[in-house]
Amino acid sequence: MGPNDYLLLGADRVKPVKLLEDAYNDSRGITAAFILNVFRNINRLLGGNFDLAKMRYHSWFNPEWQQIEMYAVASAAQAIRFPEANAGFQWLKDEKILVEISRKFDANRLQEQLRFFGLTPVEHFTDLNQWFSVLLLRKQG
Repeated sequence: MGPNDYLLLGADRVKPVKLLEDAYNDSRGITAAFILNVFRNINRLLGGNFDLAKMRYHSWFNPEWQQIEMYAVASAAQAIRFPEANAGFQWLKDEKILVEISRKFDANRLQEQLRFFGLTPVEHFTDLNQWFSVLLLRKQG
């Protein structure tokens, strides 16, 4: 960013744990299907042999890091191979592979942290529940 440029940043805020975990464990399984689809693409792109029928989705809110962590968990052991790379590994039952992290923020702390990058808050927009923030920041020249 150049001096006097602006940045519009959206941030998901920390919410009650049950609300967050329910959102990432939706009853229709859309998030689970999205996360596990990563392995279908790994198979296609790298010639892998992940068996989606032998894995399940698991997510939870990590309060220490203020983030939702999304995992694929082996529901049965698999010998994963990537023949084109002559590589592989044993994925044992109940072992997890971290697929995605979704960070959650405290709006005031985030604004303080962004000051370290020379970004000064200009405006803070939020919803009625204060679950999401949109921050307008300016780069100081």
